[in-house]
Amino acid sequence: MKRSFKLVAATMIAVFAVALQACANDAGAYLDSGVAHFHGGDLDLAIADFTRAIRLDPDFADAFFNRGVAHYHRGDFDLALADWEAALRIDANHASAFFNRGMIHHFRGNLDLALADYAQVVQIDPNHADAFFNRGVIHHFRGSPDLALADFTQVIRIDPDHASAFANRGTMHYEMGNSDFAIADYTQAIRLAPDFFYAFFSRGFVHYSRGDFDFAIADFTQALQIEPNFIDALYHRGIAHSRVGGYALAIADWEAALRIDPNHASALFNSAFAHFGRGDIDLAIAGYTQAIQLEPNNILAFFYRAVAHYHRGDFDNAIADWETVLRIDANHAPARSNIETARLSRGW
Repeated sequence: MKRSFKLVAATMIAVFAVALQACANDAGAYLDSGVAHFHGGDLDLAIADFTRAIRLDPDFADAFFNRGVAHYHRGDFDLALADWEAALRIDANHASAFFNRGMIHHFRGNLDLALADYAQVVQIDPNHADAFFNRGVIHHFRGSPDLALADFTQVIRIDPDHASAFANRGTMHYEMGNSDFAIADYTQAIRLAPDFFYAFFSRGFVHYSRGDFDFAIADFTQALQIEPNFIDALYHRGIAHSRVGGYALAIADWEAALRIDPNHASALFNSAFAHFGRGDIDLAIAGYTQAIQLEPNNILAFFYRAVAHYHRGDFDNAIADWETVLRIDANHAPARSNIETARLSRGW
């Protein structure tokens, strides 16, 4: 496929080279030649042709636009931005220039400017799905799931097969407390894209939040079949297993997560907690200790390591850990009460 594309591109370049000999002062011919060079992968020649087109016609908005695209693909974002702004000065209704400029602003974190550009795009072209989608992403990032939901709905109106729009709208429904709608949207995303592992994961997370742990485990498992190293799915499947009493399966998932990321403190903590639940006190203490090494102020790890020490009859270390809890949180009543209990158990 790549060879045939290069062959077509080379043929186009040859055709436009002949045309340029006959139309040396034709800006449109240089634009066409630049586009052919761009598709052939020669960005330098494409930029040179677009520049010639601009010299011949300084008001050629599409030449500025395409040169900006070539600069963008070279990683020259400032030059790309300058060209798209030039295109917009010539043609204030150039939707693609607004969109591309919005993407640069978005990439650079200038979200107000990005939103303004995306708004211009959808005003000019109400069926520009990508502008609605990107604007929805920004609205979500800024904590406005209602506005994001409206934008993702527009994407679905324009493109009913847009799996990512369904998945993102599902997340907005979930954040707004509509878990049934969320599951429906994630399910539709999966129908459209059966290998969409994040849609399986997200639907599983909603099932988990509703207490439907078996459904959650099934969805996390589907996500892992597609993406075996998806650490969030391993971690949350472990939690779901633990909620139905499957401590061995939970530990296996958290250990798999730790093989991928040995510094996953939550996996260490939960694995330790499960070991304690199975009566493996030594393994529990070792896990809590590793979690504390990663997060020295992990108050829960200190608290439950103290509980493990207490159950071993090691009252001194239990008291020491609960005292550390109090140094972190002086108002931690359970730690204060447990210290008194441990002192009594120790005999003074």
